[in-house]
Amino acid sequence: MFGISTGDSTIDTILIIGVFLFIIMIVLRMLGFDPGSRRSRNNRKYRDNDNNNGTNGRKNRNIDYRNFDIQESILTNPELYFYKTLEKCIGNRAVILAKVRLADIFKVSEEIPNSGVWVTHFNTIKSKHVDFLICDSRTYAPKFAIELDDSSHNRKRNKESDDFKNNLFNAKGLPLVRIARENRYYEEEINKRIDKYLE
Repeated sequence: MFGISTGDSTIDTILIIGVFLFIIMIVLRMLGFDPGSRRSRNNRKYRDNDNNNGTNGRKNRNIDYRNFDIQESILTNPELYFYKTLEKCIGNRAVILAKVRLADIFKVSEEIPNSGVWVTHFNTIKSKHVDFLICDSRTYAPKFAIELDDSSHNRKRNKESDDFKNNLFNAKGLPLVRIARENRYYEEEINKRIDKYLE
């Protein structure tokens, strides 16, 4: 059928090319590439999101998303209690953000020519956060941060993390206010600690 004869060589050639293209399209579709879709170029990017059971995808093939639950609150009870008091102190003078990563407050200098050095610096801030970040209500520029310290900060690992945060904030001139965890907070005491940074 697909032999090229002398008389019908053009037709047979077209048939061969057509069959060849059809096979290519089938293979591409099996690989997840849809030539008719605008998402085809980024199909891998979307594939994991399109599979709700989390069983497909190279990185997430062993993840069952049913094993995740939504947190009842992003703040612990002591943090929430402090937040409500802090909210009264600040009022409309600034915006309070909770659980903000250092990587969202600081960025590694783009002038570092060595990519390995850049990654090393970024790794030190990507997984650390401050309890509260106070920002300008118009620009959301950081004004100062607050860490609510409890007994866990006496652990060696936490002390090292605290020292890193203290040094980083000091080096960049951004205030970091540390407030001990208490059973009760008084607005006047908190105001004494933060008013100067809200001017």
